[in-house]
Amino acid sequence: MKTMTLENKDFAAWAKEKCARYPEIIKYMRNSFDPLERAIAIRIMKNAGVDQL
Repeated sequence: MKTMTLENKDFAAWAKEKCARYPEIIKYMRNSFDPLERAIAIRIMKNAGVDQL
């Protein structure tokens, strides 16, 4: 039996939760001049299944 806890959440579920709760932060990161922030935001959006916020 597999037990899921907050520490054991898969990345896709975490990404969906963050896109739903904090869309303004993901938008800010996506439009950032820092390439690392943009890459993280894009990866979060892709794993969450979101094209636009």
